[in-house]
Amino acid sequence: MPTTGDPTQPVINLSRPENSPSRKPGRPVLIYLVVVWAIAIAAIVGGRKATGGFNFLAGSHAAPATEKLIASPDSWIEGSFVASPDSRRIAYLNRTGEKQLVVVDGMQGKTYDEIGAASFRFSPDSKHTAYYARAGAKWVVVADGAEGALYDGIEKETLAFSPDSERMAYLARSGDKWVVVVGGKEGKPFDTIPKLSPAFSPDSRHVAYLANSGDNWFVVVDGKEGGSFDGVAKISPVFSPDSRRVGYLAKSGDKWFAVIDGQQGKPYDAVSDIGLSFSPDSRRVAYGAKAGAKWFIVVDGIAGKPYDALVNNVRFSPDSQRVAYAVRSGDQWVAVVDGNEGKPHAGLGENGVRFSPDSRRVAYDVQDAGKWVMVVDGIEGKPYDGFAETGLRFSPDSQRVAYLAKSGFKWVAVVDGKEGKLYDGFTNVSFSPDSRRVAFGAKSGRAWVVVVDGKEGRPYRGIGKGGFQFSPDSEHVAYAALRSAGLLSFSTSEWVVVVDDAEGKPFNNLIVGANLVFDSPARLRYLIRNYSGIYLVERTL
Repeated sequence: MPTTGDPTQPVINLSRPENSPSRKPGRPVLIYLVVVWAIAIAAIVGGRKATGGFNFLAGSHAAPATEKLIASPDSWIEGSFVASPDSRRIAYLNRTGEKQLVVVDGMQGKTYDEIGAASFRFSPDSKHTAYYARAGAKWVVVADGAEGALYDGIEKETLAFSPDSERMAYLARSGDKWVVVVGGKEGKPFDTIPKLSPAFSPDSRHVAYLANSGDNWFVVVDGKEGGSFDGVAKISPVFSPDSRRVGYLAKSGDKWFAVIDGQQGKPYDAVSDIGLSFSPDSRRVAYGAKAGAKWFIVVDGIAGKPYDALVNNVRFSPDSQRVAYAVRSGDQWVAVVDGNEGKPHAGLGENGVRFSPDSRRVAYDVQDAGKWVMVVDGIEGKPYDGFAETGLRFSPDSQRVAYLAKSGFKWVAVVDGKEGKLYDGFTNVSFSPDSRRVAFGAKSGRAWVVVVDGKEGRPYRGIGKGGFQFSPDSEHVAYAALRSAGLLSFSTSEWVVVVDDAEGKPFNNLIVGANLVFDSPARLRYLIRNYSGIYLVERTL
C-alpha cells in the first residue's frame, strides 16, 4: 500500500529559493532588501504598539511559559539525546579523548571504552536509568550509575525495565553460555537464548524466556524450566493481560501444538507465525495452525474452517466476545468475523480486521480491480488508489471513523464518509478524547499545516514526528513545527511548539523521543534544545 511520506524532512534551501536565478549585486537587490527590512521594522513597531512587547520572530505568545535549564552541554555525540517518558529528564552521550560517557540531567557518569549504541533507557516512570558499556574486553550494564557483573557480551535488544519500573532484565554471554539477568541476579546458563527474551508479565511480577540446552528447548518462567521440546516458536512465550497465564507454541517430533498453563493442546503439522493471542479478559486463546495443506484459526481449542492461507493477525474484540481474522481461499481474500465470512476480494489490507472500542463495529480495507475500498460494518466506501499505513481510526466513543486515502497523486482525509480537501501528503489522523474533534497534518506544495476540524493552521516547513496532542478536555491541540527563522524563504530554520495556532518561543532542535505532555487541561510541558542548553518548558494555557 502507498505511504504518505515523511513530513519531518522538509527541503530547506539556504542559498536562494528553488528555481530562482542567481543575481549579481546591484541596485535592484539593494532596493529590494531596503524594502523588506522597512516592512520588518514597521511590523515590529506595529506589533509592539498593539501588544506591548511583540516578538516578531517568535510569533504570538498567548500562553505564559516558564523555562528550567536541565542541562548545558558544550559537546555531545550527535543523535544520542534521549528524553524520559515524562519529558522532564534528558540524557546523552559525550566523548572525552578516546573514552565515552553518559550525561544524565547534566551529571556526568563514568567513562568507558565504548557505550552501546542506542542502549540508554529510562524506566517507564522516568525515575531510573540503564545502559551497557565496554571496559576493555568486558561488557557491563550500568543501572542508576551502579555497575553490574562483567560479561563477554550483552544482547542489546534485550535490555528492558519491568512495566512498574522496579526491575530490569537483559541477556548476557559468559564464555559460550548465555544467561538472563533479572534484578541483578543471574539465571541458569544455557547454550542459546533467543534475542527476543526475556519478557515481563504486565503486572511485572513474572519473567519468561526461551532457552536451549543441547537438542532440548524450554520455556523458563520465574527461573523454573517447563517441559522439554524439540523446538519452541521464537515469538513465544506470551503472558495473558492479567499476568496469571502463560502460553507458547512448541514442537515435538514433526508436530506443533500450543502449551497453555503447562498443558499441551492438540498436535498439528505447523503453527502460524502470527503467534498466540490471549483475549483482553485473559480467558480465551487463539492461534493459527495447519493440517495437511490447509490453515485455520484455533480458538479456545476448537479449530475453525480450513483455508489456503492466513493473514498475519488474529484479533479479539475489546470485550473479548468476538474474534476476527483474514484468510485466503484460492485467489480470493475474505474477512472472517465471529465465524462468518464476508464478501471475497482480490486483496485485503495488511492492517487486517479492526474492532471499534465498544466492540460493536468492524472495519477493514479490501482491493478489487486495482482499487482499494474501506469496508465499515459491511458497507463498502468509495474506491481509492490506496490508504495510509495507519489504516482506519475509530473515535473513542466508537461513533465516528476517519482514514487517509490516496486519489491519483493526492491524499484526502475521509471523516465519517465525507472527503476533505486534497493535499500532497499527510501525517496521522486522530480524534480528540471526547470524539468531537479530528486533526491531521497535511502537505500542500512544500508547506505543512495541521488541520483541526477542517480548519488549516499556519503553514510551516515541517511538523514534528511526534505529531500532535489533544488536551485531556479536548479543548487544545499542540504540536511542534519547523519554520523559517528570518524574513526570507531561504532563511535558516527554527522550531516552535504551537498550541491552538499560538507559537511558543523558538528553539534550535527537537529532541528525539521527547513528548508534548498535558499535565492538565490547562498545562503543557515539553523539552527543547537551544545553543545555550536543554530546557524544560511549562506553558499555562
